[in-house]
Amino acid sequence: MDVGESKTLQVIYDGRGACAEVQNVLIVDCQTSEKLVLAYWPTNDSDEVFVGTLSAEPLLPPNGILKDLLQKTIPEIRALAVKRGASVDEELLANNAAQKKRDRFDPMIGCKLFYPDSAGAQN
Repeated sequence: MDVGESKTLQVIYDGRGACAEVQNVLIVDCQTSEKLVLAYWPTNDSDEVFVGTLSAEPLLPPNGILKDLLQKTIPEIRALAVKRGASVDEELLANNAAQKKRDRFDPMIGCKLFYPDSAGAQN
């Protein structure tokens, strides 16, 4: 989705976990080509293992962690989202890039759709 200020947001699924599927939020600044992947892991004081889908909803606007952050720079979004309880996933995009081309998702697709003349759309 286009969130303004030359930024896009996608919910992407991460199936790396054996018991859980995690919905991550990918934010891309199409002008700078910077990318950020955030996840939300609820706090759990028990030793139970979570099975199922961990939703990205606690991150998403209009009420989630990102509600008033998307007009900021990627480094600012990262710092403030972490302060509010989000986790940064450093591995997801690297793992994606290591896949065969046919098995990868395109993190820049939002730029290509919404900001076709941007630097991010050229990647």
